[in-house]
Amino acid sequence: MPHIDVSGLVGYGPSGPEKWGDLLDLLETGDGLNRRVVTAVRFDGVAVPTFREPSALGQRLHNLGPIEVEATTVDALLRESAQAALGSITPLKSAVTSIVRRLRGRETLAARRELGQLTAALHALTNVTAMLADACRTGSACRADFEQLVTRLTTVVDAIIARQTKDDALAVADALADQLLPALDDWSIVLRRLGPR
Repeated sequence: MPHIDVSGLVGYGPSGPEKWGDLLDLLETGDGLNRRVVTAVRFDGVAVPTFREPSALGQRLHNLGPIEVEATTVDALLRESAQAALGSITPLKSAVTSIVRRLRGRETLAARRELGQLTAALHALTNVTAMLADACRTGSACRADFEQLVTRLTTVVDAIIARQTKDDALAVADALADQLLPALDDWSIVLRRLGPR
């Protein structure tokens, strides 16, 4: 039988699963925030980032060699995600300040490049915040905080796009400084509320 190391706990599957997908189902136990979630897997010492893909799930355990699994709880994952999202606010504010400076200094080419990167980072942060809002323990108040934030960000983005369309770099800079920076401050407040207690 395959040797299995689950977050430091060593065991051997007795008459259990034959395929990796079956074993994964057995490893991810519990309900709600206490549910155990597999976060990383190595087959025979090789990391397998695609361990949830059908091609991996169908593999027979006896062909995989030693299996090492790292796992955590949903609660811990949410806590880590909230902390990482909160930690991204300060760099985002620095990026906004840099773009504002470039726009006001007429460095529009560099500002546009940075604005594209900022947009991607804001999109990623929005996705993480949405996930946290969906899993929030305190119910609908959490979701309401997030929805208000999204509405506010949509207004800011619309204002930035409208000013970019008019090719008004100074107006874009003003929208970033006067609307997005304060929204990021409020975003950190929302993330603190969303993080599991």
